[in-house]
Formats: sequence, structure tokens, C-alpha cells
Amino acid sequence: MSKKVIDVSSYQGVINWAKVKASGVQGAILKVIRKDLNPDKQFENNWKGCEKAGVPIVGVYNYSYATTVDKARVDAKKVLSILAGRKVKVWLDVEDTCQKGLGMKLIRIIQAYQEVIEAAGLEFGVYTGLSFYNSYIKPWSGYLTCRFWIARYRNPVVANQPIIKHTLEGWQFSSKERVTGISGNVDMNLWYGDIMSTPEVPQENPYDPPDRLLKLKPIRMRGNDVGWVQYHLIRLGFLSAKNSKGKRNAAGSHKGAPTGNKNAEKDGAYSAVFFDMLSADEKEFVKKAPVGSREALEHEMQILKFREHKILTKISEYENAPQDALYISSVLDMRKPGGRSGKKQDGLNQEIGMYSKDSAFARVLKLQEALYKVQGRIAKVADSLRMMEEFGVKIKLERERLEILRVRATGMVDAPDGEDGPDDLGEIELEDVTEGL
Repeated sequence: MSKKVIDVSSYQGVINWAKVKASGVQGAILKVIRKDLNPDKQFENNWKGCEKAGVPIVGVYNYSYATTVDKARVDAKKVLSILAGRKVKVWLDVEDTCQKGLGMKLIRIIQAYQEVIEAAGLEFGVYTGLSFYNSYIKPWSGYLTCRFWIARYRNPVVANQPIIKHTLEGWQFSSKERVTGISGNVDMNLWYGDIMSTPEVPQENPYDPPDRLLKLKPIRMRGNDVGWVQYHLIRLGFLSAKNSKGKRNAAGSHKGAPTGNKNAEKDGAYSAVFFDMLSADEKEFVKKAPVGSREALEHEMQILKFREHKILTKISEYENAPQDALYISSVLDMRKPGGRSGKKQDGLNQEIGMYSKDSAFARVLKLQEALYKVQGRIAKVADSLRMMEEFGVKIKLERERLEILRVRATGMVDAPDGEDGPDDLGEIELEDVTEGL
């Protein structure tokens, strides 16, 4: 069961922790240090207030500006100095603009900070936003063993829970909650403790396994067997999917790729459609498919909304399922070999069957990933449709503007032929039309 936890700093001012406790808050994370390495102005007051009111202190956090390993170590030691022997989990807040694009260097910074904190006998974790995590931490995730506290501002339901490759200990779902005893907005979190995010299901490696000794340095090696190694290093988070030049690290042709194609797609799924090979029904289907920009987007939006509805329906079904419910996820039949000559047996004679099952929670997590992809595409399609509408309005306004310019230049207005206007309207003088413009 998740807990209701807030995180606070001097930004919230003086806090009435007794009222916070009475409001149902089950824990707090306190900012411990400022950018100038002095204690947060309300840290000591907040610590004492939590202890007096009986609000559990889940941890303290340090918003990091470190761009070097040495700076990270200095900051960590200063945090320990401020804590002065108090035992609490330390969270390193990694999200500042100065830390973007550091690549593997950012991982070394986190590791250096972690070493100092854990050497002092304290637990360590990393706080960041989901977007920052996916962009700057996930490509190197295999090098980090700590737990994560992730910010993703969404409605706090299972379908919106952040999906990461590490243990998700807390989810900051809002920065604008109101809590009795605190003036203004405050960050709110769901705190899970030990909850693992969705485990990755490895896809089939499209490369040939190596049959030679591969060396990283000093010789550069290429080939399908090199791609085989790179594929798994990327999947496990020990190698970024792209190199310093922005190209894929796992490059090289493999089975299923068109001749001469050097772009190694992750799943190796290459296919081509030739219209002269289509059946009559298939050709009819192609003819009915919308090809206009707006029509195609609206058609896609309908399909995406249907998919979204189906996924949400299944998520709701699994969320309401009994906690001990299990669902078959895969089946493996072990059959007798066919044999040869006179000893030949029926290969369909089943000897034994093996199967695995998923819990309802595991099913929900898998559906979440599909839901995120569908909703992401929905947002892009909606944005494209909105841009089309805006463009249409701009065109209409531009035409009206040009018409006004034409009237001013010629002094003539096209008179309507309808029954509502005077029969002998004729030509209208310019000053009658443009008066007040």
C-alpha cells in the first residue's frame, strides 16, 4: 500500500507540522542544503517539527548542480556535515540544465555522490523527472544500482505510474497540492517502498552470436557479432543507443534487412509491399484508405482512441481482479521426437506441457507501456489537427484582409445578388464602405 508523502523546503515557509499530521500526511522529505552549500533555511525547524508531531522523515534531498565528480563528493560531504550523525536516506536531485548532455559523466557524478553517502552508513537514492530519466539516465541505467524517486505530474492512478528500469520508491505526481498547516502549494508523492517497475522483456537479438574474441581497444571491430554484443549492452543499459555522432551504436546488416541496408533496427522487422502482388480485396482496401492529410489524421485518431479505450478497459478489468488472480502468459509443449524408420513415432503425441502465469498487477504494468505509446501518438495527431485548423483560420483572415485592401484600392464592392439587399444597389462609394476602418 502506498503512502502519502510530501517534500518541502524553505519555499513553504514555517510549517505547522501538527496540522500536517492531522491532515493525513504519512511522511515528509526535507530539503537539506542550498546551492551555496549552507543548510536550507527551514531544515532544522522542519526536522524538529516532524519529530515533535510524529511525522516520519522519509529522507532529505539535495538539489544538485554538480558537473564534476569532485564537486559531487564535496556536496555529499557537506550534506553529511549538516546531518551531523542523524540517520536518514539522502536523495540526490538530478535535473538541472547544467547536467543535461553529460552522458556517462553524469553517471560517474551520481556514483561518486553515492559512494560518499553509503560510506557514512546512510541509504542513497536519486530524484529526477521522468523525461530527464529517459533522456540522460536510462541509456546508462545498467551502471546504477540505487533506487529512484520520479516526478511525473499526472492523475495518481496506476495507468499513469512512471515506468523505469530501476526500483521505483516514490512517485511525485503533483507540485500544486494543498495541505492543512502549509501556506501555498506543496509537492505530493505516492511512496511505495519496494516496488519494482516493469521488467524489460528482451526482444530477439537480430545479430549473429560471436565466434571470435572481440576486443574493445585498441582495434575497432565491426560485423554482425559485434552488433550482437552491442545489442545486449544497449538493452541492459551499459551502452548508449547512439554514439557521439548521433548514429546507432548497433549498426550493420543482419538477417531480414534489405541488401546494402546498414540501419540496424532493433527488431529487424523489414517488409515491403508490392501492389501487383495484392489480392482484389486488398486492392479495394487500399483504395478506401484516406490519403488526404486531414482525412488520414482523423482516421488514425479514431483508431487510436479505440485502442486507448480497449487498453483502459483491460486495465480496469485487471485492477478490479482478485489480488491472487493469475493469467497464463505463455505455453510450451514438450513433445516426443518423431524418430526414424521403424521407430518413428507420432510427433504430435504430447509428453508434457509447461506454462507461466502473470499476476493482474504485472498485466497492468505491461498495458501501461502500450497505453503511453498510444496516448503519445494521440497527442501528436491532435497537435497536427490543431495546427491545420489554425492554418485554415489564418488563410481565411488573410483573404479577408486582401479583400479589404482591394476595396480600398478600387473603391468598388461586389454587391450580393440575394433577395435581402436593395434591387438597385449598384456601385457603392469607397468612403461608405471604409468609414470607421
